[in-house]
Amino acid sequence: SVNDRFVMGNQNLLEIAAASGSNNSNTTTPKIIAIQGGKDPICPPDTALDLLQSLPIMELRIPLESGHSMYDPAIKHEIVQATDRLADEFLKEQQQQQS
Repeated sequence: SVNDRFVMGNQNLLEIAAASGSNNSNTTTPKIIAIQGGKDPICPPDTALDLLQSLPIMELRIPLESGHSMYDPAIKHEIVQATDRLADEFLKEQQQQQS
């Protein structure tokens, strides 16, 4: 969170999620998995919990003993799991669209 805004690049995740909840057929629901260290002193877990409240389509994974580093073994594991799962879902969607 930067100044209580959840942004990636110049896209506000909360605005994207709100738009995906509408009946606009041009908008797809983003798949979001957040991974937050349970003992992160730089970005405390309450920021991820705040984001989850505002963005209920998000899946939140919190390795309880992890800190801030993406190189922490438990966080790295969650990143690989999430990436593999999203890649599998994407490939399945692509195959369905081609059928």
